[in-house]
Amino acid sequence: MKRVIIGEKCIGCGICLHNKKYIEETTDGIARAIPGMMVTDKDLPDLEEIERICPIHELHLSPLKRKPPIRASFPNQRNAFWKK
Repeated sequence: MKRVIIGEKCIGCGICLHNKKYIEETTDGIARAIPGMMVTDKDLPDLEEIERICPIHELHLSPLKRKPPIRASFPNQRNAFWKK
């Protein structure tokens, strides 16, 4: 899965705004990716085309990076180590 990223240099041309599922227009008239939306495989070709035709190349599709699992900290073990 991928997510939509729109850079700060968006000029508000409107080319990408026909895809209202992932992109919205701000009150300033520029495009903004809708937070938390992940691009489905079905919608990917359409967004790849928008990415390709963006006149200033500020729209990007970024693959999701998996976060490494969080390692639990066990205070009792840490304290036992420092007391030795």
